[in-house]
Amino acid sequence: MPADVYPSIGGVSIDLNGGLAATVATPYDLFIATTDQHALNLSLEVHPAAEGLVVAHCRNTQVERSGHVVQLRFLTRDGSSISTAQLNGRSGSYFKRGANGAFGPDDHFGPPLDRLIFAHLLADRGRAIAHAAGVVVDGKGVLLGAVSGGGKTTFANLAQSAGITVLSDERMVVGLNNDGAPTLWGTPWAGEGGQALPGPAPLTRLLFLEHAEANEAKPLRPAAALGRLLSLCTLPFWNREATKSAVDGVARAIAGLPMDTLRFVPDSTAVDYLRTLLTS
Repeated sequence: MPADVYPSIGGVSIDLNGGLAATVATPYDLFIATTDQHALNLSLEVHPAAEGLVVAHCRNTQVERSGHVVQLRFLTRDGSSISTAQLNGRSGSYFKRGANGAFGPDDHFGPPLDRLIFAHLLADRGRAIAHAAGVVVDGKGVLLGAVSGGGKTTFANLAQSAGITVLSDERMVVGLNNDGAPTLWGTPWAGEGGQALPGPAPLTRLLFLEHAEANEAKPLRPAAALGRLLSLCTLPFWNREATKSAVDGVARAIAGLPMDTLRFVPDSTAVDYLRTLLTS
């Protein structure tokens, strides 16, 4: 039986037991913890999970409840279940279908269920996964939020070419660390640029990217910035208390920070402009 593996994102780790440990996808190579303190113990069950009451459905993911148990089910295009994560407090099971018990190419511990599992666990700690890039300039962490096609990977590539540390070009974790300080963490869910480092880094500025013909930062009101950031976050909407915890934590993390829309030109001048912003 393979040894347990401990994926860790945003300061939260999971204990993947036995057979499930052998299925961890390559992007987690830099996101493995050594601590024995874990938010969830997840074990492998090689058979389909029983169905629960459907409370939400989005694309290829279905959320079900059965009493206090939450089930996150990954579906094929025809609606059949590939794998299911069943969460019950600090313990859980990862179910997969298959007559012979062998894992197929889509049967590893990875997207999209891993992201939903971590969204659930991070929310309890006042943290959230954001559709954003993250860079660290001279020790200062900057969150760069944007919708798909908004420039996250473009800006991350420019920053990396300029020698700036890039934590992610696609998804970040934002919230307060255990000492109550605003913090950024990278994730293994990289975009086209492939940048994925765990962090953490102190969060010092919040920017929302937009392509433009000139580099320009436009200040945002705090309420508008918070709403815009939350619209980019993966929240455990099936759990009201956890969602409230994540929203409150994100709000506290960005309170008092400079918040802007950054309209940028896709060349090296954008990085120079960012450096100027951070020193002004």
